[in-house]
Amino acid sequence: MSKCKSVVLSASLLVGAGHAVAQNPPDSDRRLDPVTVSVTRIEERVSDLPASVSVLDGAELELASTYLGAEDLTDLSTGVEAAVANGTQVAFQIRGIGAVDHQALTPTAAAVYSDGVFLATNVQTGLMLYDLERVEVLKGPQGTLYGRNASGGAVNLLSVRPSADQTRYVRAGIGNYDRYDLSAAYGDVLNDTVSYRLAGKYTSRGPVLDNVAGPAAAGGETDQFGLRASFLFDLDASELLLRAHYEEDNGVNTMPRNDALSVDDFEIASEGDGIQPTDNAFYGAAAEYQRSLGAWDLFSLTALEGYEQNYGFDFDGAADPFGDPTLNANLSYSRDYVQLSQELRLSRQTSYGTALFGAALSADEFQQRYLIWCGELDQQSLVGTCRYVGAPGRVGPNPASPGTASTLLTDIEQARQSYAVFTSHQIDLTQALQLTLGARVTDETISGEGRGVHIFDDGTQGLNNRDGLGPAVGENEISDTRLSGNLALSYDLPFGMAYA
Repeated sequence: MSKCKSVVLSASLLVGAGHAVAQNPPDSDRRLDPVTVSVTRIEERVSDLPASVSVLDGAELELASTYLGAEDLTDLSTGVEAAVANGTQVAFQIRGIGAVDHQALTPTAAAVYSDGVFLATNVQTGLMLYDLERVEVLKGPQGTLYGRNASGGAVNLLSVRPSADQTRYVRAGIGNYDRYDLSAAYGDVLNDTVSYRLAGKYTSRGPVLDNVAGPAAAGGETDQFGLRASFLFDLDASELLLRAHYEEDNGVNTMPRNDALSVDDFEIASEGDGIQPTDNAFYGAAAEYQRSLGAWDLFSLTALEGYEQNYGFDFDGAADPFGDPTLNANLSYSRDYVQLSQELRLSRQTSYGTALFGAALSADEFQQRYLIWCGELDQQSLVGTCRYVGAPGRVGPNPASPGTASTLLTDIEQARQSYAVFTSHQIDLTQALQLTLGARVTDETISGEGRGVHIFDDGTQGLNNRDGLGPAVGENEISDTRLSGNLALSYDLPFGMAYA
């Protein structure tokens, strides 16, 4: 099976921050380095963890800087796969566990975090791959410390923090399909207590499929950029890190290939009636605070994440699929999402090992308008020029109009509130034998409402009534309290660790 490949040639200019940094010799075995991660919400070495963890850093992230989306990280980590829907919606599967769906609210089984902040929808992941310090991939259930959507594992994307010895760089690259890349990062120390870092990335790429029947843009165009700023305040016995980011994803989504058409590999055939420019914006801000309270360490993370998304495409890949114009379908999405979250943790070293107690709360709101139409769409009346696919079954046994149903319009709103308390303990039973146990209690309420209508060519609107099953309108609320936990036993061996 042929596969479309993107090739990028890049050049980098790296500038030190003016401080000496120890470098490992080129022939050193990096696997022996004491890599420190935050998997257990406490900084620990990978070799000390009773878990399967992959860490991507250094040269691997240099390679990742040329990637278009987070899904390409699967090239660097075994046991991890990703499905991409609607251009930039990435759903990870770890060890074969995970859902694959184009709907933004469909939960996956691999939670994704960016700088400690949970990305609650599969829409948010795609554009975070720039100026990263490391990526942590946790394999296996992580619900105790990471909460929902982590039954298969978790992925942590960690950006570079401001510091006295941070690296500055400018990178530029060119590739096939008229691709151009530019990324840069700069940071410095302002005074004894404040340091900062600014980073950005821009990528442009032309169509990767050849449209033999209409506009070239139907083959997909990429126009993306991202900006991130962070400020670190080193205070007495405490530390405050402020972060903000903004990304845009413009261009045109690649139209799906219709294999029923007589086209060659890497070709599509569309007259272009469903081609629409993409207008996606992602934003966020966070305040991370750490303080020593005697024997205890306090950690607080307050965050805002959100996006506005508008895009669509010629869904079926032809003006008259299989020679029947009534099967024509174009679609578009308009989405708004905002999430507020707060997490508090207290941890300490004890006589028996380590102890951690935490609490987390979040609230989010989601709105979506989804359109399917046939032919050309009138932006004011939302009336198409022919019958949309599936219309005969959706209008129900008693259609609201004798005319032709040309458009399906669906509106959805959802709100979620979640509260959780959790604890984790690592207990040294002997010098070599360690017990890890934890628990999490989560209380969650989800409320939603929606309606689906079809619009006839005379402007009449009627509720969707699929095969007479009832009008597509309603609301619902779900409340749930869940208990999850973990238990692990590990034993240090001369050549590694055994755990269960």
